[in-house]
Amino acid sequence: MKLFLMGKQSADKDNPLNKALISEIKKGKGRIAYIPSSSEKSIEYYKDISDFYRELGYGEILFFDLGAQYNPGLITKLLNSDVIYLSGENTYKFLLLLRKRKLTEALKEFAKRNGIIVGVGGGSILLTQDISLSSLIYDNSYEALQTRGFGLTKFEVLPHWQENKVLLPKLIDYSINTEKNIYAFNDGYGVSMIGDRVEFYGDIINIKNGSVSVYKGNYKVF
Repeated sequence: MKLFLMGKQSADKDNPLNKALISEIKKGKGRIAYIPSSSEKSIEYYKDISDFYRELGYGEILFFDLGAQYNPGLITKLLNSDVIYLSGENTYKFLLLLRKRKLTEALKEFAKRNGIIVGVGGGSILLTQDISLSSLIYDNSYEALQTRGFGLTKFEVLPHWQENKVLLPKLIDYSINTEKNIYAFNDGYGVSMIGDRVEFYGDIINIKNGSVSVYKGNYKVF
């Protein structure tokens, strides 16, 4: 299992989280795929990601659309990639589209075969056990949708912390009521999970059982 959960990816190639991700990508053939959550912003972000990897010498990134341009003939190429990006935006809508295309189990198996999955923003929430935290930052017009995520982590995440610090009281209540372990992080940083090893990058806020701790990288400040 090789997971990278982050807010918006930094354009800085020397960013510690980027360096860790690139190090893992170099172990494969550098085949990268991108699944947008179907919004225009995701398409723009795809262009940014493509430019980032092109400057590193990688070829074209597969754009795997779940919406109007969905092409089931690309599924084999998608699942033969070394890296699959799950973009940001509305997590509920994204999960609904993935289920509609019957891709959730295939992506989970991809991860279990040691394929690299990068969850960006709302895409990072998809990788966890439950996407309920999305309702705090994204409009949930899909209330009938089950909130079960991919279940690849034993913790939950809240990206874009620089914008969402005001949610701390709600996160504390959520952690008490659900007994969930939550990591919040700013754009450009996040959490990686290689096998059972969890690594922190940047300032990480940990909320668990109503208590709040701060990590700078893997070092607990308080």
